[in-house]
Amino acid sequence: MLKKIILSVVSLFMIVPAWSQVTVSGIVLDSETGKPIQGANIRVDHSLSGTSTNSKGEFSLQNLPQQDNYRIRVTHVSYLPADYTATSADNGIIIKMQESYINLGQVVVTGTGTHRRMSNSPVPIQVITAKDIQNAGVTSVEEALTRLMPNITTVTNGMGTFLNLNGTGQDYMIVMEI
Repeated sequence: MLKKIILSVVSLFMIVPAWSQVTVSGIVLDSETGKPIQGANIRVDHSLSGTSTNSKGEFSLQNLPQQDNYRIRVTHVSYLPADYTATSADNGIIIKMQESYINLGQVVVTGTGTHRRMSNSPVPIQVITAKDIQNAGVTSVEEALTRLMPNITTVTNGMGTFLNLNGTGQDYMIVMEI
C-alpha cells in the first residue's frame, strides 16, 4: 500500500510540470502580399524564449511558463517590428508585418580585418548598396551575397550552410554588418 502511495505522489510531481508548459504557435505573413516571411525572429518579452520562422513562415514557441499573457515581438531585417499579445490558449495566430526600406550606409568588405577607407585599401573592394540589394529582389543575406558577388558560393550540407570566396573556406572570411 505504501508503495502505491509513493508511486502516486511521484507520478503527480512528474505530470503537473508537464501540464504547466505552454506552446504558442502561428505564422508570420507580409501584410501586403500575404506571403509567408522566412527568417523572422520571434521573442517573448522578459524571457529567454524565442525562435525564428521556417520557410513557410511558421513558428512554435514551446515550453513557455504558465501565465495569462505573453507579449511577443517579431523582427525581420526587411520589415517593421511587430508586437502581438498572446494567451496560453493561442495556437495558429497570424502576425502580419509591414515591409520597411532602410538605406544602409556604404559597406566595405576587405580581406584584412583592419579598418581602412575604401580609397586607401590594399585589396580589391566591391561595394553593394541598399539599392543594389533592392533591385536584385533577394530575401536573405546568403542570396544577396551569391547573386551580387559571383565569386562567393554557398555549400549546404547536414551541418549547415558554408560560404566560399574564390575557393577559400569560411575560416578565412569575415562578414561584417553595419
